[in-house]
Amino acid sequence: MRNPRRANHGWTAPAVKQMLSMATYAGKRQHRGQIVADAVWPAFIEPQTWELLQLRLFAPERRRTNDWPVTHLLSGISFCAERGSPLRVGKQRSGHRRGADDGVKPTHYLTYVCSGLKGREVDGIRNGFHVTMKKDRVDMLVVRALLKRVSQPGFVAQLNSGAGETSAEREALLHEIRECEQYLEMAKETSARELDLTFYLDQKRRLEPRIETARAAYNQLSGVDPLVLKLASAEDRTAMFESLELLQKRRIIRALMTPILHRAAPGKHGSRVIDPTRIEVRWVGQDY
Repeated sequence: MRNPRRANHGWTAPAVKQMLSMATYAGKRQHRGQIVADAVWPAFIEPQTWELLQLRLFAPERRRTNDWPVTHLLSGISFCAERGSPLRVGKQRSGHRRGADDGVKPTHYLTYVCSGLKGREVDGIRNGFHVTMKKDRVDMLVVRALLKRVSQPGFVAQLNSGAGETSAEREALLHEIRECEQYLEMAKETSARELDLTFYLDQKRRLEPRIETARAAYNQLSGVDPLVLKLASAEDRTAMFESLELLQKRRIIRALMTPILHRAAPGKHGSRVIDPTRIEVRWVGQDY
């Protein structure tokens, strides 16, 4: 039944935004949030115009989320590989009471579980528990993958280097940053061989301001979320990420990746061994 409070709202701004974000109107087919093929129906909006519209609607500086009052790192922004439904947080019992009066209470731990299939049974599995994994394990594996990604050489320089009016300027800045970083890497190797870091530290002092200036100019042109750039540029990325508030951590994860949780292998359900292959990370945009 339709909520009577919304009966007279008509065309609200969120409703229009949601409609315009659908690739269907650009004559495209989507699967799990990704455009996979041209549709058989004609486009209501030209695909190029639709792409430009997405850049405006979902620019980092305009982004708003309904995270409040979220309490978990990946709930709602990670997905089930089997059904494509968002993951939610549930409880699993880790102990069993052997008697009603022995005073021993069961202990629980948090898990990510598929939010789909509530009240249904599919393939003999009830209420979405076909995909479940300890919350702490999933968080650890996703954060580890994220920090490894942003720590790759040249990550900051290569963020969001797509085409556009500023592509030539961005390419020139990328070239300058890469050359400087490659030269510093060579200087570091040379100093290590000679067991004297004087040369490397001197070159680093000279080139880092140049690199930072080029990065700032590139970032201004790229439209990348400033918080992502701050993390990628931090000297200690792990410490910086841990110091962020939960909503900021989720914002970075949204900007860079979509975590996907796969079902445990047959016979491995409930295993205490961490299986990193169950976590698939789909990176946003190009490979860096």
